[in-house]
Amino acid sequence: MTGIREVPAVDNNERLRDVIELGRFAEAVRSGRVSEVMTTSDFAHLADLVDRGVKAGYLNEEVPLSYPTLGWRRDSQDFRTARDYEINAAKEVPRVAEKGEYLPHDPAISQHEFTMKKYGWQWDLSWEAWLGDQRDLGLLGQYPVSWGVSTRYTRELVFTTQWAAHATFFTGAQGNLIDDVLDADGLAAGIAAIRQFTDPAGNLSPYMGPLYLVVPSALEFTAKRLVTSSVTVGGDENVPANNPMFGAASLVVNPFLDTLDSPTCWYLFCAPSLRPAVRYGYLRGYEMPEIFVKDSDARALMGGGDDPFAGSFLTDDIAFKLRFTFGTGLVDWRGALRSSGDAA
Repeated sequence: MTGIREVPAVDNNERLRDVIELGRFAEAVRSGRVSEVMTTSDFAHLADLVDRGVKAGYLNEEVPLSYPTLGWRRDSQDFRTARDYEINAAKEVPRVAEKGEYLPHDPAISQHEFTMKKYGWQWDLSWEAWLGDQRDLGLLGQYPVSWGVSTRYTRELVFTTQWAAHATFFTGAQGNLIDDVLDADGLAAGIAAIRQFTDPAGNLSPYMGPLYLVVPSALEFTAKRLVTSSVTVGGDENVPANNPMFGAASLVVNPFLDTLDSPTCWYLFCAPSLRPAVRYGYLRGYEMPEIFVKDSDARALMGGGDDPFAGSFLTDDIAFKLRFTFGTGLVDWRGALRSSGDAA
């Protein structure tokens, strides 16, 4: 499945150092040395390691993403609904004769809405569970990575939900909804259609850029045979022949389509830099997921610095919070085509 990493990952040597530091910290906690001498700066260092765990999970490419490939990124300044204007696809620019007049251009402006959302959850850990974990940071080592992976998963789901099987974005009247099955003829029909849409003024606006074939997991191997294999095997003698659909589109497998749409559906997307269909973005300055731990309102009578892992005064609970932002919005229906795949 095609995916693009959004920010550079921590290099392997840095990750190894984090693991070693976390292990040494855990050994110190088990031995009882840390509880006696821990200071505020020690907990800040531990928080940094936990934060790195969230980022490591979020950057885990084993959970692939499609929205950086299919979507047009534009971040938001705040959470207010934004109304953006878009100049639609290219059209022919008229020739100007010598001393001729430059004619006015109608940009055929359209607009679309985009809303930023906030996501997150909290997780409470009892002080007893923290001690029962032998204070070896097993929970603090595992859960942040899981939260990072969950952030990645959620953003992909939100992005797919925005456009999958959308009743007004994909319509027969517009020409970006067909019912062809995913085979050579069906894919050729879809490519011909998405390359020949007209602009809002009714002018032909041919698209000549790259295409992405997006399929549910049920059609993964059918799609691979169509666009990633250079030969086909057919006929009575199963003679190999050149595959004319080879490289016609880049393959993106999106398992969410199996439930959000149907196992027979397939989509074509234009390159978002040329003809964007769906937008995504983050709140500026908050691109990465954040994790918080609640300050303890309990303080040891003869203790040193505040310990956020001492738990609350009344219940001894230790509370964590995950927060991240993400927004999506539809842009131009000419940038995508859907087939229900149920022509039969």
